[in-house]
Amino acid sequence: MADRIGVDIGGSFIKAGIVSPAGEVVYQAGSVPTMDGPGVVSGVRELVRRMLAEQPGVERIGISSCGIVDTQRGLVLDSVSVPGYAGTVWPERLREFGLPVRVENDARAAAWAEFRLRDDRSARDWIHLPLGTSIGSGIIIDGALWRGRSFSAGEIGHVTVEAGGPICTCGNIGCLELYVSNESVLEYVAGELANGRSSRLNGPGPLDLQVLGEAEQAGDDLAHEAFSRMGRYLGTGMTTLVNLFNPSVITVGGGTAQASTTILETARRFVGEHALPSARASLTIMPGKLGNSAGFVGAALLSTES
Repeated sequence: MADRIGVDIGGSFIKAGIVSPAGEVVYQAGSVPTMDGPGVVSGVRELVRRMLAEQPGVERIGISSCGIVDTQRGLVLDSVSVPGYAGTVWPERLREFGLPVRVENDARAAAWAEFRLRDDRSARDWIHLPLGTSIGSGIIIDGALWRGRSFSAGEIGHVTVEAGGPICTCGNIGCLELYVSNESVLEYVAGELANGRSSRLNGPGPLDLQVLGEAEQAGDDLAHEAFSRMGRYLGTGMTTLVNLFNPSVITVGGGTAQASTTILETARRFVGEHALPSARASLTIMPGKLGNSAGFVGAALLSTES
């Protein structure tokens, strides 16, 4: 079986690589900014051309896409994080390459990669939470991806966690995504600094996750507080998933999760205090092993699934 192309379309960047049937990344194509719908299409085409030039013998293309995706038609039904992207039909957009194209939601694709390439072969009920520009969940029940009747399963980021919270881009109020995303943690810190909070983060230069993580390692109270707050909200979402699905494993991945170990530690502690004892009794919560490659690796692996 030949290698295949995997492309991961996130809210901020498009990442891609060539993946072997065993899930090994044999070539990494780098990334391009996501921008808007037309920019996504041109960016994906650029990456695919780059990979085909590197290895023309690949046989399939797998797309991992943010938003709600009709996997049967390869159609993006909705995407609140990328303007002008809804309505994109990927098999049509990539017809010029003459390869079969399969499309999956990004959280589900990442979950499939983490599940298929796992160390614990006995685990059959698995949830993966990628944290970044947004948060979703890929849910695997008895070894199979769960997509829901209209492909909307797993949208944990749009579950209300604060009834009096702000309006989300999806139109709902107080969504988990407003508290557990890279933008949300930076907004919280910026607000505290604007209110006169003392911190080593007061100073010139842009504020980003790397700067925030370095400040926490240096003992900054505000940085630690911001990551702890994010972890508590993440734990709230996890507790809901644990009580509903009783999984064996929850993995957490994405760029935001890598910024600080405090996030996962706090979330794990929250679940331990609030989930049903029977549901958390044999639960393992751990970082994903594939990092930012999980989306395109999962898309490549799913490209041959029926």
